[in-house]
Order: sequence, then structure tokens, then C-alpha cells
Amino acid sequence: MPKLTKEKIRKFLTRWPERALPIPDIWIRDLTANKRILPSFIIIGAQRCGTTSLYDYLSNHPQIIPSPVKELFYFDDYYTRPINWYKSFFPTEKQKEKLERDLVARVITGEASPSYFFHPYAAKRIKETLPQVKLILVLRDPIERAYSHYNHIRRLNREPLSFEEALAKEVERITPDIEKLAKDEFYKADQRRDYSYLTRGYYAKQLTEWYKYFPKEQLLVVQSEEFYRETPRVYNEIVEYLGLNSYTLPTFEAKNALKYAKMAPETKEKLKAYFAPKNEELYELLGKRFDWQ
Repeated sequence: MPKLTKEKIRKFLTRWPERALPIPDIWIRDLTANKRILPSFIIIGAQRCGTTSLYDYLSNHPQIIPSPVKELFYFDDYYTRPINWYKSFFPTEKQKEKLERDLVARVITGEASPSYFFHPYAAKRIKETLPQVKLILVLRDPIERAYSHYNHIRRLNREPLSFEEALAKEVERITPDIEKLAKDEFYKADQRRDYSYLTRGYYAKQLTEWYKYFPKEQLLVVQSEEFYRETPRVYNEIVEYLGLNSYTLPTFEAKNALKYAKMAPETKEKLKAYFAPKNEELYELLGKRFDWQ
């Protein structure tokens, strides 16, 4: 194995998602990238809708060899990197073949980057790179999603405003990033990423863009509340969609859940009015309704 120099170690330690892995593992994966497989499925979003739990449950299915890092951000933040960088996070062809022989069943791999759904160029990039990939989208009541998103950013110490102040300033905060991203598809739109509490909840607008590149049968939409309410059933519906055998996990423990104070009732009422027409657009697009407020 080539020697790990201080320069190489420093480079890996400052890159995400590599820094989530041991240095020797990163190096081996880089060297064997051309012998690794690409994902058969991607959980594309939405953020704060249960993607961490879903990916954890799927990772425990015997026919899935998961990426060691859930969120790779390849099709938004790191698309300038070569495809072998992306492949380095997935299993080798030999690993896949061996497990298929042992199980006498098909084996796949996948990843979950919930930022993809909201990125304006991700759908096109995924279509060009993985035209047959199966996509999974988890959607939560946009009111609850927005408040969870806000509390997540607060926990990261990137939000100094109250929830109500942040909502009032959202357009002002994210518009410059939207304009720059329209001119440069590789622009890192940090403000748009962090402060898009309402904008991310306009699901119909985003989903319409994805349907330009993928047929509806290639993009499974899951209601977050139903997923948590009837987890074993919904889980196996997803497993069936992926073409795998039915499987029951010993437990379905929720992952990445946050605890925070309740939203002010008057704020919730305003958000109900704001999202009502947008939710109707989504229901019409999907041909079904969700039991949101």
C-alpha cells in the first residue's frame, strides 16, 4: 500500500464525508474505487423528514450493503469530484457477488442525501449519471418540517433569530444565493441551505422538477407520518419497491430526533394558511392526499 504522507492525511481530515471514516479505510477505498459498484437507490430527501431512520432501517436489510456514510452530497456539493470519488463509498463488485452467492438473492447498495431534493441541479445530474436508479422521497407536514429544520440550525449555532423572525427574513436571506446559484451551478449556497424553512416545504414545485427527469414509477414518495405510524408495513413497501425480499427488523427505533419547545399557536395558524394551497398542489401532482393539518 502506498505510504500515507502528512499531506494526504491532512487532506482527508479536512474533507467531508471522508473525515467520518478511519484514514486507512479511506485510502483503501480510493485505491479500489474503479472496482466498486454504483448505488441502485438514493433517498433524495426531504430534510428533517425521517431519512436518517429510513436509511438506518434499510442498511440493516440483509440484501443491502450500505455506504459507511449516509450523506455523500455528491450530486450537489461535490459534483466537481470524479465519479471514482463517489464510487469509493460503495462496496466492491466482489463483495456484492460473494453476498449474492451466500444469500442466493440480489444485493444492492445505496445512499441518502436529503439535500438532493432541494438542489436545482441534482435531478439532472443523477439522471445523467444513474439513469436507472430508484429514488425515494420522504415528505413530512411542511409546518413541522420547517420548525424541525429551524431547531436543527439553532442547535448548530447558525441561527440567531427567533422562528418568527427567521420566517419573516427568509426571502431576504436566501434570494442572493438563489440568484448566484442560477448563474453558477457549483456555487455553495449556504444561506439558501440553512434558512430555507418555508421554501423547502413547497414540495410540489421541487417534485415537478424531478418529474422532468424521472417517471413517477421511478420515484417513490413516502409520507413521513405514515412511515412512523406504520413502520413495518411501509418499510416492506419500500423494500418491495427496491426489488428485495420482505424483511422484519427486531426494532424500529427513530433516529436523529430532536426535542424542542412547541411552536407558538398563532405561528402555526399562519403557517397552515401559507402551506394549504401548496399542499393542494402536491396532492394534485401525486393523485393522493396526506393527513396533514
